[in-house]
Amino acid sequence: MNFNTNTVTFTAWIYPSSSTTQADWSGLLVTRSGIGAGMNYGGVNASMTNANMLGYTWNGNSAATYNFVSGLTIPSGQWSFVAVAISPTNAALYLINSSGVQTTNNAIAHTSQNWAGVANIGQDPNDGTLDADRVFSGVIDDVAVYARTLSTADIQNLYSGIPLAPPTAPTGLTAAAAAGQVALSWNGTAETDGYNVKRSTTSGGPYSIVASNLTSATFTNTGLINGMWYYYVVSSVNVAGQSQNSGQASAFPIASTPPAIGYGTSGNQLQLAWPADHTGWLLEAQTNAPGSASARTGLSSPAPPAVNSWSIRSTPPKAASSSGSSIRNGRALNCLRRWLSGIFPGHAAGL
Repeated sequence: MNFNTNTVTFTAWIYPSSSTTQADWSGLLVTRSGIGAGMNYGGVNASMTNANMLGYTWNGNSAATYNFVSGLTIPSGQWSFVAVAISPTNAALYLINSSGVQTTNNAIAHTSQNWAGVANIGQDPNDGTLDADRVFSGVIDDVAVYARTLSTADIQNLYSGIPLAPPTAPTGLTAAAAAGQVALSWNGTAETDGYNVKRSTTSGGPYSIVASNLTSATFTNTGLINGMWYYYVVSSVNVAGQSQNSGQASAFPIASTPPAIGYGTSGNQLQLAWPADHTGWLLEAQTNAPGSASARTGLSSPAPPAVNSWSIRSTPPKAASSSGSSIRNGRALNCLRRWLSGIFPGHAAGL
């Protein structure tokens, strides 16, 4: 196994032999590869006894875990379903069989354990090798590890043969754009192992997965192209499958730096352009001298935000015209020439 977590559940069906007493600390599912962690029988030492009880080991082989007296004595000669569900603040132990459901909790902090080595079933290699003193006597079946803390209802359903259900879809997805990126957040869902983030450049999809198995309900999608729409949905995932997609959220990244304006003339038109990644900007020009304290007479680009150029007709229109794309009496063209000359020295001579 390969995980580093403090939200995990171990389960197994066990049939302890009725002809042999279980050895102290017999392993059910245990690792000793750099850490001591897993599900096991208890034992006897100088300070306490939890022999023949369901036990567990966590927190780097802490005595506060392996010395925990669960009171869940495992009967021999019959099948029982056992489980240990680890969370950051608790370990819930379960013993379920024909006598009913028994459960208890060890309400202490549980740190993340890096389980990167071998998982031993039915044996605890306490000294790093096969240890005959800690071998389970009997039959073990259907051992499973879930990458989340299963609920009591989940555990009881597994005992009853009811498969775990896929999680519900996330809600409340929001998307906030910045330069070249979109920050997403959503409401987390119960019974979930992780989340998949999906993206499209077309509203309604189809979507492609851009991040999978996220354990937090936030994600920032970087490396995006400014000046285009992105559409997102999120799904929840657990061992039973994937939820439906969340509602869609969209965002439009825009460059945060002012654009460099290129310009020229063609016939009777002044042509302005700026980088494609600055679409969404509103282009404005004033028709009086830059820095003038007098009231400004301005022009705003009538073009939609998806374009990155604008042509202004410099031929004086009729006096009755109020076209926002025309410059009256050549005055604005002269002022715009002076304005551009101040910003781009030596480049406005052709206006």
